[in-house]
Amino acid sequence: QGKVSSTAFGSMVASEMSASPLTVARSPQRARRDGLDHIVLHLTTADFAVDVEGASLHVPRGAITVNTLSRPFRRGAAAERNSQILSLSRDLVVEFLPDPEAFHGRVLHRGFGDILGAHMRTLVEHGTAISPSEAAGVARATAQLIAAGLEPTRTRWSAAKQGRDAALSVRCRRYIEAHLRSPGLTPDS
Repeated sequence: QGKVSSTAFGSMVASEMSASPLTVARSPQRARRDGLDHIVLHLTTADFAVDVEGASLHVPRGAITVNTLSRPFRRGAAAERNSQILSLSRDLVVEFLPDPEAFHGRVLHRGFGDILGAHMRTLVEHGTAISPSEAAGVARATAQLIAAGLEPTRTRWSAAKQGRDAALSVRCRRYIEAHLRSPGLTPDS
């Protein structure tokens, strides 16, 4: 049993869902068959497990999952009570986030997750007050918000990798200098 109420904002749909426990699965065959190519964000009101391309993740209540419908995933059974769901067309998202697949399976909570969750709740609560002429702008602004929160994550990982590589290089140099006269200094060591 369940209830879903949705509001369309052009190429984005904001929904609120309540339902008895259900499992959600998207197989590669299903993705090829139905051709849906959206980015879906799900703000959950229950803990659940999700399998995304071989990785099993625990999603805590209040977290947001990011999934691209062109890729498979399987969510464990969980009851829904006023969960928020945003579905955005790929065309809208890639305008601001060129590679949404990089974030498939991402779990957002605290910080940006809280901000995005508040935005999702606001869209559901006040969505019917948005005029059709305003809807496209709201959808674009939402896509920009999502990109602003996700893209720095990739930038931070790249910057962190560069920093880790530089630190490792310094450690290697110090080790070599400290053991330069040691017969135990070998390529392996």
